[in-house]
Amino acid sequence: MMRVYILITLLFPFLGLAQDNCYATVIPCDFPCSEYVIDENGCPICECSDGWTPINEDGCYASNGVTYVPGDQFFITDCQYVNCLQVEDGWGGFLDSGIWSEVIDVDGCVDAENTACPNSVIIPSDSYGLFDDNLNQIDAEIMLLPILSSGDMSISSYQFNFIYNHQVVNIDLESFDIVNSSTFYTAYNLDSALSDVANGGMFSVNSIQLDSVSSILSIAYATSNIQPMSELLMYIPLIVSYQECFDLQFSDGYINGEYIYPNQTYNLLVSNQDLSDCAVDGVVCFTCIDENANSVCDELEIAGCIDETMFNYNPNATLDDGSCYPVIAGCMIEGACNYSELTGDVNVDVNTTDNSLCEYETCAGCTNPSACNYDADATIPDESCEWTSCAGCVDALACNYDEFATIDDGLCDYLSCSGCIDSSACNYDPNATISDNSLCEFPNACDSCEDEELVQIIELPLGWSFFSTYL
Repeated sequence: MMRVYILITLLFPFLGLAQDNCYATVIPCDFPCSEYVIDENGCPICECSDGWTPINEDGCYASNGVTYVPGDQFFITDCQYVNCLQVEDGWGGFLDSGIWSEVIDVDGCVDAENTACPNSVIIPSDSYGLFDDNLNQIDAEIMLLPILSSGDMSISSYQFNFIYNHQVVNIDLESFDIVNSSTFYTAYNLDSALSDVANGGMFSVNSIQLDSVSSILSIAYATSNIQPMSELLMYIPLIVSYQECFDLQFSDGYINGEYIYPNQTYNLLVSNQDLSDCAVDGVVCFTCIDENANSVCDELEIAGCIDETMFNYNPNATLDDGSCYPVIAGCMIEGACNYSELTGDVNVDVNTTDNSLCEYETCAGCTNPSACNYDADATIPDESCEWTSCAGCVDALACNYDEFATIDDGLCDYLSCSGCIDSSACNYDPNATISDNSLCEFPNACDSCEDEELVQIIELPLGWSFFSTYL
């Protein structure tokens, strides 16, 4: 594929260098144009390294006369490109011609024609997933980042610093020796790196926080087994916090007027040679499986309650496991009517003590079992007990037996309901419930219940009457 290379400069206001027969605006020199020359009209223009003239402000075009439209993208070099941007026309639309953007660098790119760095160290801009630690050699979940190198020099040591965003990524300092060992490479079938602590190599690594966002990592390596530079310099174990991309930038560590690491003041020092200009920054992206699309890798999910309104809300949880249970406030003073005794059920038990809710009225009552108004549910005794409303005759044989009475008042009556219950008696009492047959009165000889009187029966001879006398 053929690439069209163009050279651009930033557009600046009039510099006062124009002559009467020159353009109204003279574009100042900027990379890759380095100096002014005078054209055939006597006007100053920038002399560019490849003979191209700068881009004017009236459209996206190059000195070869080719015009480009908004949306076009062209590479100036292998590692730099520009975009043709839209320009508003002032009437709510856009001009047909555009304007070039500033030069954009391709992250992690090294010019194929770059001969200034025959030896270089590169943080490769790429996407990586979690390392499959199937042998359980590493305590943390890490992403294994390879650091690449190119050249033909022999390496006895190297050291470099880089700045990173510790809110997005952190360094597993404890695992450097583990992951940079021929033993590890073989066990996990990894491409072997030049760095090898199992073959005479030794690391010194340190990380210092610079501010609330950034930290700087210092890496120094030395070996007794000098080796030629290979394509893979080392591995860096990264602990990622989020699924996103982050910059790793080489640095000499000179921050706020001082070196963070006074003994390591180079972007890159290899075998005591300063290769700082040959250290290539990178943009590293973390990728993984995220089936629930919550921007957290499935491997990094923390199951728990994610509802902030629930009692057991876990701020670190990323995956709802259905374990949430509510905040339940209640009285925890034993003896109160609404004291909440624990049952072991998290959906019922009080988990937030609020003794201002305690009350002592609804469970107050008579707690004396002998009282008429005894309340079996009452737990707090009051002065309401009474023994009169339920007093009465409790003998079921008594005339005045009270089936509802629970307290014997000693007033049982056995007379008012006593009587003769012999139905053949003259004074048979069908309402009597207590038998007293000594009271029974039976019919006389005349089979009458009338009172008996003295009666003399005299049989008179025929012809006699009651008026006759007989002496």
